[in-house]
Amino acid sequence: MPQAIQSPTSQNGAILLLMSDSRLHGRFGQWHRLPYAILALVALLTAGTTGFRLLTGAGLVDSLYMTVITVSTVGFQEQVPIETPLQKLFTMTLILSALVVIGWAVSGLAEGLFAEYFMSSVGRRRMQSRIDRLSGHVIVCGYGRMGRGVLGELLAEGHDVVVITLDERDEAEIRDNGQLAVTGDATRDETLLQAGVERASALIAVTDSDAINVMVALSARALNPGLRIAGRADHPETEGKLRRAGADYVLLQHGAGAMHMALAVTHPIVEEVLNRLIPRRGGLDMGQLTVAPASALVGSTLAALRGRVRSALVLAVSRDGEILLPPDPAAPLEAGDVLIVVGPTGALAEMRALAGA
Repeated sequence: MPQAIQSPTSQNGAILLLMSDSRLHGRFGQWHRLPYAILALVALLTAGTTGFRLLTGAGLVDSLYMTVITVSTVGFQEQVPIETPLQKLFTMTLILSALVVIGWAVSGLAEGLFAEYFMSSVGRRRMQSRIDRLSGHVIVCGYGRMGRGVLGELLAEGHDVVVITLDERDEAEIRDNGQLAVTGDATRDETLLQAGVERASALIAVTDSDAINVMVALSARALNPGLRIAGRADHPETEGKLRRAGADYVLLQHGAGAMHMALAVTHPIVEEVLNRLIPRRGGLDMGQLTVAPASALVGSTLAALRGRVRSALVLAVSRDGEILLPPDPAAPLEAGDVLIVVGPTGALAEMRALAGA
């Protein structure tokens, strides 16, 4: 039986979000009676029409008409005389069968409607309760292709994530995958507050509208001045607007894509190396860690560090807002230094253990 898969770690970086059979059942299982009820009603109409034709010799239309008025118990005048005991017995059986089928169908419909409302209402309350307990989480505004990719990357890094989307179907999909979502307009303060923006550590605006991304950044910055904000821009002129609105980082979508496409034909090896350095895309771990005050790395040099963690490479060091690239291998490390590390799987975790991060 297929299981739920949420894997942002495939070789080509694809994000697979597949619902298992159990999730599909949880989503649609409350309507399981409806197809059977429809089939039962069709079978009842077919049996009634056939029975009236055989027992009374009436035509197809008259027999169907008699079946419909009998099943619906509307009490219209009979078009076919019911006189013999067998005809009366058949008619009574048809009426009783119709009552059972219709009652079963109506109860199933009511159950489905109530179950959908109950599951949606209770599910949202529980999800909101989980969001209200979060702190230091990341808010993703937008659930298109980029939003899905961002969500997968953040989950792979172990972050708590809340997605804001305008589409209730997206919310249901996210909730079915065990994640957190809020349905609403991300430009409105109440929606951002519902997502816990005042307690969040970062917000990523990746809707398909530059104007909305600017408004989201502006609103989020006003609600949480310490929030780290990243935004997507499709047009070059939006980059300055996003930064003025409070974004710390702007991804110029077409600009980044153009750079990679150009590198692919002018410097293909450079492009391949860049792709492999992207986390979870080339079999390498890349990330940052901060040297703690009590870490054994304080006072040590990068040259000495290579002998302790041979599989990890420190690409850069950030110190007091300045990025040292490449770093001096003979310079001692200080508490608070942020190391940018790349290495095979497990190297980053090993370095974090040494750094006390």
